Amino acid sequence: MGALALGFASLAARTLFRGKPAPAGLKALSPREAAVLDILSLVYFPPGIGLGLDARQAGMVPYLDGYVSTLGAGERKLMRAMLLAFDQGTLLAGKWTPAHRLDLAAATAYMRDCETSRIKFRRDLAAGLRSLLSFAYFSHPTVLAKLGVERPCRALGPTFRSAAA
Repeated sequence: MGALALGFASLAARTLFRGKPAPAGLKALSPREAAVLDILSLVYFPPGIGLGLDARQAGMVPYLDGYVSTLGAGERKLMRAMLLAFDQGTLLAGKWTPAHRLDLAAATAYMRDCETSRIKFRRDLAAGLRSLLSFAYFSHPTVLAKLGVERPCRALGPTFRSAAA
């Protein structure tokens, strides 16, 4: 068990503290972090959602990438730690596939398991990620219009710019 914890800590340190620039098309997120946000956003805002705009149509990953790029170094590391914990948490839960490689049904089941876990850290992680995703989705102009919001509040993150806007 100690070797597993040491391996996880090593992976976390390499992921959190690497100094690599973001790949083309991304400002701050790694491809893996973007994939984690993509599957997570689809868990909460899947195709066929009642507002008529799913997570990908809303451009949530590029929006969140822009948001993360505005954060300070400490907050960015915290965001990376949350994404890493969710992604690699499947391994600690006995599944041998990281969350970013799960299909939508399996990712949904994993998130629901986190939300109802008896382990407070997992519940807090799920709540934090759900809040982040909700902030992004409900910032989209089309979603705001469908909700009847005529004049949105001052944006906390970047202005929404996506093809679906």
